[in-house]
Amino acid sequence: MNNQDNTISSFSAEMAENVINSIPDMIFIVDSEYSIRRILNNDPAKLSAPVESLIGLSVVSIVSDDCKDEIRQAIDRALKSDEVQEVEYTLAFGDATEFFEGRFKRVNESLVACFERNITVRKNVMHELKIAKEAAEESDKLKSLFLANMSHEIRTPLNAIVGFSDLLTHTDDQETKEEFISLIKKNNDLLLQLINDILDLSKIESNTLEFYYDYFNINDILTKLEATARSKETTGKITISAVPALSHCIIHSAMERVYQVMQNFMNNALKFTREGEIKIGYEVLDEGIRFFVSDTGIGIPKDKQAEIFQRFAKIDNFVSGTGLGLSICETIVQKFDGTIGVDSELGKGSTFWFMLPVKPLEV
Repeated sequence: MNNQDNTISSFSAEMAENVINSIPDMIFIVDSEYSIRRILNNDPAKLSAPVESLIGLSVVSIVSDDCKDEIRQAIDRALKSDEVQEVEYTLAFGDATEFFEGRFKRVNESLVACFERNITVRKNVMHELKIAKEAAEESDKLKSLFLANMSHEIRTPLNAIVGFSDLLTHTDDQETKEEFISLIKKNNDLLLQLINDILDLSKIESNTLEFYYDYFNINDILTKLEATARSKETTGKITISAVPALSHCIIHSAMERVYQVMQNFMNNALKFTREGEIKIGYEVLDEGIRFFVSDTGIGIPKDKQAEIFQRFAKIDNFVSGTGLGLSICETIVQKFDGTIGVDSELGKGSTFWFMLPVKPLEV
């Protein structure tokens, strides 16, 4: 009978040790002076140092400075109460910082059991969820702002088209008719641009914006842009010129998207330049080809230049447009693995540019 009792006792002790070692927590027994008296779960993988070197150390000494007081107070409270005390703190492991949850429970009048669990994964997941939640909330705000802006921006040219079309039928004066037709055409172009921006933004959001690569001559783009800009400039106060760097410059890229970015730059130059000149061109540099449109327009204040490529950013709220064009341009250039920017001085003009990491084809 005694042998059986010994077997049961031995088995129970072994089982108890196995159960303790299977617990995912580190278990420290500390005294009222915060010294580590024993470590029950001594899995080396869970400890920052060998067990022998930790025995006798103050448990407060192995936590970060901003958590020391909390640990002391939790142990003090545990010694005076039967309730479990909980504290979250951090530990440094080399260059990495990990998060832990500590639960402190009184063993007797002078000892406290500290159950320490690594919650780094949980914390990281919570942090990622928080970022995702904030991003979703920001997206909802942007969509609401987008709908509010679009309802206003679309109504403006539509009202002009409907209004001047009606007036056109009630006048016989040829000069007045031509003026109304010009205004209708201008607002029709604006409405078409708005619709194109909305479609492009939708494609960007769904990652379906298409890029068709082929060989083309950059000079052909400049010629087309120059002709288009001259047809839109009716005041006679702005000189528009193309300044190609080479007589032929053939590259392999998506011509439609390159043209789209340059056309957006050109449209903005025409909007904000009352007199002077607009130049369209490119430079062949060691790192690639730098496209640019420069003007002698109103320029951009320094504090606005950093945000000019953000969605809905507008230099002048009284000038028509959605504030989407430059944001779309930035996305397109990034798809090319290129860079985009603006150099501007208030009252003197602006140069919008983008760099593509391509080299001209040798002819």
